[in-house]
Order: sequence, then C-alpha cells, then structure tokens
Amino acid sequence: QSSGGNNNQQQQQHKPLPPLLSTPLRHAWVECTALCLSLGSNLPGNLRTDAHSLITKMMEISNWNPRSKMASGGVRLSALMVLGKICVLDDHQDGFDLAKRVSPYAYEILTCCHKGLLSGGAGEPGHRVECVSTAWKLAVACRRSHDANRLMHGGNNNADGGNDQSLSFLATGAMEDRAVMEAIKFIKRATADK
Repeated sequence: QSSGGNNNQQQQQHKPLPPLLSTPLRHAWVECTALCLSLGSNLPGNLRTDAHSLITKMMEISNWNPRSKMASGGVRLSALMVLGKICVLDDHQDGFDLAKRVSPYAYEILTCCHKGLLSGGAGEPGHRVECVSTAWKLAVACRRSHDANRLMHGGNNNADGGNDQSLSFLATGAMEDRAVMEAIKFIKRATADK
C-alpha cells in the first residue's frame, strides 16, 4: 500500500499542464494553425480552408470570459496569437493573400483586441501584450493589402512628380472609418495601461 500511496502523492505533486500553457507548444500550435490557413486557402473546392470561419472562431475564443473553464489553459491567448500570426504570415506564392483575407475584419479584430485589454487583469500581462501585438500586426496587414490593391489597379504614378503614396506614413483608405475610430480607442486604452 505504501507504493500505491506514493504513486497517488506523485500525481498530486505533478498535475498535468494544459498544453497551451506551455510556451513552445503554444507557439507551435499557432504556427501550424496559421500555416494550415495559408496553405489550405489555395486548395480547390471543398478542400479549401474557410478563412472566414477560422477568423471568426478565433475572435470568438479570444473573447471568452477569462474565468470560464473553456478559456483556461492559454486558449484565449493562443487564439489571439493565431489572429496576429495570420495578419503577417507571408504566403510565398501570393505575398499579400492572407493580408487581403484578414483586412476586411479590421474592425472586429480591433474590437476583440480592445476587449482583451479590458478583460486582461493584473494577472494576465501576456494577454494584454498580445492584444497590442495583434493590433499592430493587423495595421500592417491592412497597409499591405491596401498597397497591393493600389498597385494592382495602377495607382503607383511616380513619373513626373506623381503621387507615390508608398513613401507616405499615412495610407488613406487602408481601414474603414469605424476601424480607424476603434484603433484610436484602442491606442488610448493601451497607453493608459500600466
């Protein structure tokens, strides 16, 4: 019985961690999920990965109540990391493909990041940091998508003092107005965060 009691004592000392609490496993999961979206977006027909459903599911998960059982174990942080990763992941065949797929969700993702700043308590600085990181990655994706659309439609007139906006800090029209307003609210909240 002493060996049975010793085994029970070991189980109490070493409770298994949820896999997404492990930073290396979380990063590997995020990388794999983003690559699945990237590679699956180019597949034909029913084999194609549905970018809309994946993005909306990740936004839903990252907005779960942090105290709920479903959100425990790094699930919210991992979903937020996936959103950030797909914003900046380069698809080597079509460099701006994922940026084009993510940029229409700018307002929703920024709202998700803003809620994450508000819900991440003092015990979750990593979640708040990832909210800020995802927001700036989204801004990069919107800029890249806007630049790609502008170049595709011949908006890069540089001869004879034309209007090469790629040198400009501002990218007019890269985000819709409500997304810009949400970004301003987000920046105000992020700068007030200690």
